[in-house]
Amino acid sequence: MLWPRFIEFTLEGKSLRHISKELNISLQTAFDWRHKFLSSLQTEQDSKKLSGIVEVDDKEFDISEKGSRKLQRKPYKRPTDRENRLDKDDKLTVMVTVERKSRKSSMKLVKKGRLDKLTLDKELLDKVNKKKTTLCTDAHPTYYGWSGDHDIPHYWIIASKGEHTYKGIYHVQNINSHNSRFETWFRRFNGVASKYLNNYLGYFELMENIKKHQDKFQRTLFEILRSSNTLKLYRSIDKDYKQFISTPNIGT
Repeated sequence: MLWPRFIEFTLEGKSLRHISKELNISLQTAFDWRHKFLSSLQTEQDSKKLSGIVEVDDKEFDISEKGSRKLQRKPYKRPTDRENRLDKDDKLTVMVTVERKSRKSSMKLVKKGRLDKLTLDKELLDKVNKKKTTLCTDAHPTYYGWSGDHDIPHYWIIASKGEHTYKGIYHVQNINSHNSRFETWFRRFNGVASKYLNNYLGYFELMENIKKHQDKFQRTLFEILRSSNTLKLYRSIDKDYKQFISTPNIGT
């Protein structure tokens, strides 16, 4: 069977061209298999509960329609076109969480445009135990206002003022290290289409979660088999992304 070898190549970080050649399958088939495989990881990303000291951050990504023949905007001919764009919400926000004690981490595409309280309500409120959770973030005012609204203990670190820790235990060093590892890992793909971004976020989190396991292949199979709607998620990638990107940006 080709699937076990495909999974092994994926865990080794092999390129799609390498996989296509080694398995004697088309490049398109290798691409489809990758995203069927990665779609199975989305359920786990959504189900993680958080408690204890939880570091939270948000990362912004440029919207990319790589590979699309029908752009939803005028193409950028030079880097300054993006920098001078009139649409200030031409960004996607990914929310990142790291639970201090367990070191469990999660990354998820949550919004077009900048982070706001409504997004935190939707993506974070049901995952935290208010009585047992303390948030640590940077100085983003949205976190400050949101945690106050819900009476969640919150410490924020202002790096621009030279702050690195508070009382020796409240800091964002774990999430900063996590983000640095992600950025190094993500560069190998030379940019990905935004509609597949969640899949690559899940791909990285899988690699993070299995790196301490002796049998990475078996652990990966366990993660895959936990999802019962992989094909549904895979087939709805285009539809879900178009709905996501067209949702009105209403902030608080």
